[in-house]
Amino acid sequence: MGVLISKQAKNLFESPKFVIKDETHWTYWKAAESGAGLHLRFKGHNSDWKIVLSEAMSRLCEGKEMERLEQLDFREIDSYVRDRNSEAGWDLSEAEIKEANTYINNIKIGINLSYTEVKIPLEWTSGQFKKLPLPEKIKTLKSMFQNPFVQNLYRGIGLPTLLDVEELTVYIQVSYSTDDERGRLDDLQSWLSFILKEPDLNLIPE
Repeated sequence: MGVLISKQAKNLFESPKFVIKDETHWTYWKAAESGAGLHLRFKGHNSDWKIVLSEAMSRLCEGKEMERLEQLDFREIDSYVRDRNSEAGWDLSEAEIKEANTYINNIKIGINLSYTEVKIPLEWTSGQFKKLPLPEKIKTLKSMFQNPFVQNLYRGIGLPTLLDVEELTVYIQVSYSTDDERGRLDDLQSWLSFILKEPDLNLIPE
């Protein structure tokens, strides 16, 4: 379990400017319109180190262009949370560092959604998608498959086609014969699960 070490890390946790700590589910959003600079905001309950990670991301990107977030990586955030004498900001396991990199990437993906024309809410509550009527599920998924992230992910091999939905099982027609294509499907499922807050979402290729 991640332990905060440096004064900087502890200050980011104890006196955040952009993270609201409470007991609700974890959400994030972009608090400014396109063209006004990037303003990341977070709210909810999370582990101490991930709150520090989120606060650091917000401070490093505040008022900057979207490219700033796209260039941000764990190494820069790790440096930011250190004290001036380079004392480590936190003690994270290899698994937590891997989780941090995935988290940073998912934030980039989610915030990119709010810069597109695709009308997908960023603050789904857990279980909301599962309870949608079938036509709404289909409409939502079809819109998400047109998102620039998916278009880029499947560039050159063709976008997935939605075939059917049964609760949280989604049947799609998609290329799935090589390791690369199987990896893309894993990335797509991870992205959809993260955005919709449905960890049990399952994509079935046909």
